[in-house]
Amino acid sequence: MDVLSDLEFFRQDNANLLKEVQSLRSQAALLRERTQELERNLRERVDDKKPEKANVREFRFAA
Repeated sequence: MDVLSDLEFFRQDNANLLKEVQSLRSQAALLRERTQELERNLRERVDDKKPEKANVREFRFAA
């Protein structure tokens, strides 16, 4: 009977570990999406600060 109870314990433990892995994969996917979004925002801000774009804006306001 001990073997059967051990098997049941490991089966439940395995099921819990699988749920945890799925949760971590989901969190990792959300973090990847958020990181990509932040990288895009950062690139846009850096592009906005480039001198050639700043000069175009200054020229538009001067005209």
